[in-house]
Amino acid sequence: TQDNDLLDRLAADDRLGISRERLEQLLDEGKQRCGNAQAQVDGFVSQVDDLVGRYPEAAGYQPGSIL
Repeated sequence: TQDNDLLDRLAADDRLGISRERLEQLLDEGKQRCGNAQAQVDGFVSQVDDLVGRYPEAAGYQPGSIL
């Protein structure tokens, strides 16, 4: 896997003129304004993990032609 270097690349882009620290601040502000979204995502991921654990063979499902 690769490390996520998006903030480093954005901060290095002179066209934007935004420091890495400011980018981190903006992301943190966004997290504070997302309400219950993170809990909803975590709940969904938990449900998916449960289904994957109960039905691992479903990962290989290939739908047939519908027409």
